[in-house]
Amino acid sequence: MVRWAKEKGHRVVIVDILDTLYLYYQHIKLHGKEEKILNDVTVVKIGGRFKVGNVVGRINITGPTIGERAFSEIYQDLVKDGNVVTIVLGLAKLMMLYSDSRKDILNIVNIILSYIGDERSKGFHFINSDLMKEVSPYIIPLIAELMTTVVKVERANGINVLKIMKSLNPNIASFEVQLG
Repeated sequence: MVRWAKEKGHRVVIVDILDTLYLYYQHIKLHGKEEKILNDVTVVKIGGRFKVGNVVGRINITGPTIGERAFSEIYQDLVKDGNVVTIVLGLAKLMMLYSDSRKDILNIVNIILSYIGDERSKGFHFINSDLMKEVSPYIIPLIAELMTTVVKVERANGINVLKIMKSLNPNIASFEVQLG
């Protein structure tokens, strides 16, 4: 995703929740892939302690609103000129922290909703659906309802398959492709 965004001339902003980017960075490195592509991406950290990329802001997790005002100030400055691809990593972990309260989860969903339709940025939320289902069975459909496109990647018979589960674009609805 980062390589694609850079090739298209987009600036990349990663919202790293609870060190998910660090985990992916280590997995890429251990797999022998080019982890250096992440060194110059702009990162806003929500919780966590490990630094990957160009960290421009840190927000402590103090409640379900996760310092919404502080995040908004940092993020609005990053996207003010547009042409940004925003990648959100670790949302399931955040939801897990607040799984005992539907109100807190709905607060987080409302924060996500406030960024839907912002034409300055294309947003991609990578969600661990297995973990999300453990948190609560209603969260995935609730978040999918907000999104313009929902993509699912699953492994079947040793092959990764990408499926478009929902899209406002009728040209890609029900699209399916095997990944190399």
